[in-house]
Amino acid sequence: MKELPPRVPDAAWLPSELPLPPGSYTIYDEVPPPGATYRRAQFVIPLGLHEFGAYVRNELTGRGWVFGQYEAEPGEWESILVKAPTIGAYRVRSTFCDESYSELLIVLEQVGGH
Repeated sequence: MKELPPRVPDAAWLPSELPLPPGSYTIYDEVPPPGATYRRAQFVIPLGLHEFGAYVRNELTGRGWVFGQYEAEPGEWESILVKAPTIGAYRVRSTFCDESYSELLIVLEQVGGH
């Protein structure tokens, strides 16, 4: 387990219709290599794993996002997410000393010529 990492500038490319839980912040925003069509960033979210699952069900699916059946391992969930023309994946992990926070990785790509 580790302490909460410092904030970096927000991942401005994250779609507004994919809001993170209030109090979330960016900890890594990858600069994509030349020619890459995806974006990747990591965030600290102020929710544990089960609370994040409830957030997905209650907040994001109503905004048109479709989440695949998640794969679970101890302290970690991952799945795909889709809202045309955006496809991607996420992984949420309990990695911090304070278990009311989780680390969220999101990878997104625009498809279909957008």
